[in-house]
Amino acid sequence: MPLQRTLELEVKRAIGRCMIFDGPVSFDMLQGLLVHLAWCQYHSRPRRFSQYLHLAISIITDLQLDRAPEDRFWRTRVDFNGELDREISWGREERRAVVGFFWFSSSISQILQKRSSFSFIPYLETSCELLASTAEYDSDQHLLQLIQLQRLSERIIVASGQHTSEPHDADALEQCYRDRRSELDLYLAQLPFPLTDSHLLLMQYHTVELYLCQVTLFDHKPSAQRPRHDSPFPIEALRMGLTAARTLLDFYISLPLRREVAFNNAGWVQLGFVVTLACKLAVAAADPHIHPHMADLTRALDLSTMLSRCILRIQALVTSQMDARGDRDVFYHYEKRLKRAQWWFESRSLSRSQQQRNEPLPVAGAGEASSPRNARIAEIPAEEEFQGGYAAVSGDGFDFQWPGLFPSPTFDDMFADWMVQGSSGFD
Repeated sequence: MPLQRTLELEVKRAIGRCMIFDGPVSFDMLQGLLVHLAWCQYHSRPRRFSQYLHLAISIITDLQLDRAPEDRFWRTRVDFNGELDREISWGREERRAVVGFFWFSSSISQILQKRSSFSFIPYLETSCELLASTAEYDSDQHLLQLIQLQRLSERIIVASGQHTSEPHDADALEQCYRDRRSELDLYLAQLPFPLTDSHLLLMQYHTVELYLCQVTLFDHKPSAQRPRHDSPFPIEALRMGLTAARTLLDFYISLPLRREVAFNNAGWVQLGFVVTLACKLAVAAADPHIHPHMADLTRALDLSTMLSRCILRIQALVTSQMDARGDRDVFYHYEKRLKRAQWWFESRSLSRSQQQRNEPLPVAGAGEASSPRNARIAEIPAEEEFQGGYAAVSGDGFDFQWPGLFPSPTFDDMFADWMVQGSSGFD
C-alpha cells in the first residue's frame, strides 16, 4: 500500500505537468486519467474524482473524440487557414475510452446526486456497436448493454427529489415507477446473453432497480397532509428493492475471497449505495402497516447477518500498513462504514421491537386471539396473496414516502465518506 500511494503521487505530478504546465495534452494522458479514475478508491484522500473527470472531458472535447473521425473539424471559424484534410484517430481505443468516461460520469454522479458532466450522445451507441461487431475483448460485447441500461437509469432522475423541492405527487411517482419498471423488465427480456455473464452489468442492473426505489419511495418531501393511498404500488416497490438488495449482497458475499479487489471505483460506489438503501428498505419494511407483506423478503434478506458477513469479507482485506501520512488502506475505512451501517440498522430494529412490545398490535378480526404472536400470524397474508397481487394498504397513519427516513442526514452523513471525501471529490 505505501508503494501504491507513492506511485499515485508520481501520477499526480505527471498530470500536473501535462495539464497545468507546458506538457503535451495527448490521448495517452486521457487513457491515464481513465485508469486513475477507475481505481481511485485506492488513492489517498481527498480523491478529487470530479476534478480529474473534468480534465479528461476537456481532452475529449479538444481532440473531438466525441464524434466520428470523419466528422471532426480542424479548421476553426476564426482561422483564415487551417488543415482541411486532417484525420486523426486512435481507433478502437479512443471509442472505449469515451464510452468509459460517459459511464463513470453518469453512473457515479447519479448515485451521489451530482450533475453529470458528460451528456449522452448517439455516437456512444454507434461506437459500442462497432466494438461488439468485431470484439477484441469479451467486455466489448457488453458495452452497448451497459450504455443502454445507464440511459434507462438516467430517465429515472427526472422524478428524483434533486430536481424538485415540491411535495411529491403520489400518482406521478407511481406512474414513473410503473413506466421504468416495465422498461427494466423489457430490457432484461431482450438481453442477448444471461445477466450473469457480466458482473459489471449484473451490479448495474440491480443498482438501477434500487435507484428506482430510492427515487419513488425516499427522495421526495412528504406532503403536508398524508393522503389515503389505496394502491399496492408502495408494496411492489419495496418488494422489488428488497429482492434487488438481497441479490446484490448475495452476489458479493458469494465471490471468491479477495475477488472484490478487482472492483473499479463505480463498483464500490454501487456497493455502498446498496448497503445504504438495504438498511433503509429493511427499516421501512418493518412498518406495522406493511410488514405482513414484507415478512418473507425480510426473513430471506436477514440484513443483520448479511452485514456481518460483508464485514468479515472486508476484514480479510484490511492490513496494518500505513502510508507516509499515517492513513490506513481503503478496506480499513470500508470496514468502519459497514459496522456503522450495521449499528444504524440494528439500533432502529431494536427501537421498533421495543415500541411494538409496548403497543398492542391490531387483530385481524373480532373473536381472533389477541396475543401479539397470534395478531402477527393473523396479519400475514397467505402465499396465494403474494402470487396474485397485493392488497391495498390503508392510508391511516401510513405515507409511502416514510417521512421518518426523509431526509436521513444522520445516516447519510456518517456513511457518505464511503463514496465522498469533501464536497468536490468522489471516492
